[in-house]
Amino acid sequence: MSGQITGLAESEYRKLFNEAEDVLAAFGYDPVNPVALDETEDTNSWTWHDFMKRDIKLLCGCDYIYLLSNWRNSRGAKFEYMIADMLQIPCLNLQDIQEKMK
Repeated sequence: MSGQITGLAESEYRKLFNEAEDVLAAFGYDPVNPVALDETEDTNSWTWHDFMKRDIKLLCGCDYIYLLSNWRNSRGAKFEYMIADMLQIPCLNLQDIQEKMK
């Protein structure tokens, strides 16, 4: 999943990403939540570039990219969308997921 982190309070972006993870999991997907990954890795000294390198590697192994509603406010999310598009990784939104589950 991809969305804005930079410029938001930690509590705000954590809530957005964790809620998206819950929705995706409820529909049977196995989401990759970069915010949850931050809790399992020592990222305290990481730069924006370090996060992007990790997240792009993970994106390349995904079947879909799920864009949070605020993704257009994020330089990184726009970059991840561009990579997904070039690699023909389909983009999902909540409406797509609900249609697939009917």
